[in-house]
Amino acid sequence: MAYQPKSYRKFLATTVTASLVATAVAPVVGNAASASDFKDVSSKYKEAVNYLVSNNITSGLTDTSFGTDKQIKRGDAAVFIAKALGLAPVANGPFKDVNDRVAGYVNALSAAKIINGKSETKFAPDDVITRQEMALVLKNAYGLTGDVALPFKDVNSNWAPAVKALLANGITSGTSETTFGSTAPIKRGDFAIFLHRAATLKAEVSSVTATGPKTLTISGTALNKLKAEDVTVEGNKVVSLTPAAGGKTATVALETPLVEGQDYKVSVKLEDGTKEFTVKFTFVLADVAITTSSLEANKDQQFLQVTLNGAVTDLTTIDSLGYDIEFQADKAVFATATPGTAVTTSATGEIDETVAATKLNESFNVKAVLTKDGKTAESKSVKVEVVSKATPAIGDIVITTSELTLTKSVISTTDSTVAVDSVESNTGNVIDKSGLSSYASSNPEVALIDAASGAITPIKAGKTTITVKAGSVVYSKEITVVSEARVATKATASTANVAPGATYTTNVAITDQFGEKVDVSDIIAANISVSEVTLHTAAVADFTNAKDGILPVNISPLATAPAGSYTVVVKDLTTLKNLGQYTVSISADNTADNYKLVVADSSKGVANLAGTTTVKLNANEFTKSGGFLQTLDSGDTAFSVESANSTIATVTPAPDASGVITVTGVKVGTTQIILKKGGVQVATATITVKNEAPIIESITWKSTTAPITVVGKLLTYKDIFTITETASGVDPIVENVKLNVTTTSKVRIDLTAVAAPVLYLDKNDDGAYVAADDEVLGTLGTKLTGSVGQTITLGADWTSNILGQATAIGDKGSFVITVTDDDTNTTVRASTTVNVDVK
Repeated sequence: MAYQPKSYRKFLATTVTASLVATAVAPVVGNAASASDFKDVSSKYKEAVNYLVSNNITSGLTDTSFGTDKQIKRGDAAVFIAKALGLAPVANGPFKDVNDRVAGYVNALSAAKIINGKSETKFAPDDVITRQEMALVLKNAYGLTGDVALPFKDVNSNWAPAVKALLANGITSGTSETTFGSTAPIKRGDFAIFLHRAATLKAEVSSVTATGPKTLTISGTALNKLKAEDVTVEGNKVVSLTPAAGGKTATVALETPLVEGQDYKVSVKLEDGTKEFTVKFTFVLADVAITTSSLEANKDQQFLQVTLNGAVTDLTTIDSLGYDIEFQADKAVFATATPGTAVTTSATGEIDETVAATKLNESFNVKAVLTKDGKTAESKSVKVEVVSKATPAIGDIVITTSELTLTKSVISTTDSTVAVDSVESNTGNVIDKSGLSSYASSNPEVALIDAASGAITPIKAGKTTITVKAGSVVYSKEITVVSEARVATKATASTANVAPGATYTTNVAITDQFGEKVDVSDIIAANISVSEVTLHTAAVADFTNAKDGILPVNISPLATAPAGSYTVVVKDLTTLKNLGQYTVSISADNTADNYKLVVADSSKGVANLAGTTTVKLNANEFTKSGGFLQTLDSGDTAFSVESANSTIATVTPAPDASGVITVTGVKVGTTQIILKKGGVQVATATITVKNEAPIIESITWKSTTAPITVVGKLLTYKDIFTITETASGVDPIVENVKLNVTTTSKVRIDLTAVAAPVLYLDKNDDGAYVAADDEVLGTLGTKLTGSVGQTITLGADWTSNILGQATAIGDKGSFVITVTDDDTNTTVRASTTVNVDVK
């Protein structure tokens, strides 16, 4: 939710709460079966009341009264909303003023982040709710969106988005053509109508068009209720469906490109049935461009990125459109079958690994040429530079003992050989000890740290902050020192669903009283036992393959084991205490029916070009009822693996002997990894590739809105940027530069090249730009936009005078200061306009 002023948030809290409670003014009683049983329900409210009654949301105030004209209280509205959403009552919540009748539903809505209280502990269930408050609650509860012209004069800007959402989805038309009745208490009858319309809003589709080789656009209403599985495309697969705000359109992404000129049958499953459309993709090439401006030094498998008509387009799609593509460079930079023998043309745009390894800070020019039916179209020539990757800026200090890599920032005085091992950055990079220059402890009485080696000596219970410096980057971490020895206290594992006769390995996590992993030397048969109390399945602890904090347990149901749930118990044999237990479910069948690609490492499906570039996957086989059968490996020769877009990520063609499928990121983007059986797709996984190298997002310039009016002015970089000078001979610091990453390294200006100085990230804080040590952020440049009278000329010296001459009477004009990724101004990261008007 966007930030709101405090006064508005307090008011919103009361309205949201109020709008979430409506079952009755008094406790719900009676046994009404339909609206016809209520004497106070007119035809206007009948359909809505029938919906509430038939879905057990309410049974009215009495057997004969619904209370249509009575105002709704916050507690009653909460009951209505929670029941309509199917939320089960929650026993505990933050509010102290809710009674037993409404508490469970209020707590459920609070836990789902649909409502707030008037304060952290006060809900005010007996306060009434206004119409604008109910609009906001319905918007939040049902995820309504929409931005339409608002005809109502009594809706202020705070409430306008919620009212617009209701209006866009046909839930209300207001109390008149110009009023919504914003601050009026809402009545039970109107509330029933609003809730009924929101809960039963149906998706409608009016048209489907092919807007790109892999993109369809659906038009209609309430399209935010559609899911990807509701849309099928003849001969293709829907990868995703993304509704636009208001639900009037939705974008469908396809797995493979459409063939130009071919008719495709598209089916959309709706609540009232399936609608079918015929679409034809027609492509007219208006523009081709290369959008790659830099390559990462010392990195293999990098490709140039191409856009057609402004959309990133892969080689498969280009081929499907009937085009041949050739990348052309002014230097031998493209990969061949023999690494190190680069060529100047390429059909794939892959850069030779030797170029990336040896050409740091060098550049080359490239363009793409498309050919179809004897005609060609080519992109503009683009300068591509080989650059170094970002310095890790934010990270976690990794502390180890003789036995463990600690994750919970707790050190025991009984731990031995404690030390700082490394710093692991948020980009996945690791700085080992060779890159760390100094260490310090804020409280030496709690823990000492050797300033040179990083060795830590815990002294007594307490807290201290460990500080590590790596070049100019400073990292810190608070640690807690305790005096208790570590003991195993908890064992947890996810529920296992296994097919009869199969074997599934569950990883039991064993932690100590501080939440830290238990050392592998303590996870042995003499200390830990694992058992399953029935005779239907075996639970065998694999102590041989145990590692810090993890004990693999092989679950092997008998082939004749009946379907059901069984409990596995983990016990500490030293204390004879149960550390925990988990459930094993045995499925009702053992016939292969479906497959899943799952992430098998800690990457969460994300490869980072500035860090760990690979993602590990497993291909798992399951029964129809969800029971695990096996992880596919190299012996399962009927299966193959491929990437839907190998320019974004490549993948090994099949699982290896251990069942691992390795995905390697190539360039920023998202693609699908596809598992096929006998050539037929059976499972997919989405892989995202990112790159967190630092770039300039914005610069807060010195004020340049007022024109230069003085005679004899010499304009320099100090008039453009906010500058902090440090020492003589040291590059000045440029303040107020916002980057896409957080870093303690300073942004400085290198004035060596006075005609086109660069802004750079001073990673080693030495105050001098060195390509091997620092990161270029942008090149400074100027562009003249116009002048009258005596022509303004731009000089070539940012240290003496950007104007090239002192200002004189009659000088009038304007020019743009730019910061670009290169000196040809092809990618402008930030800019500002300077005006001159000397009279």
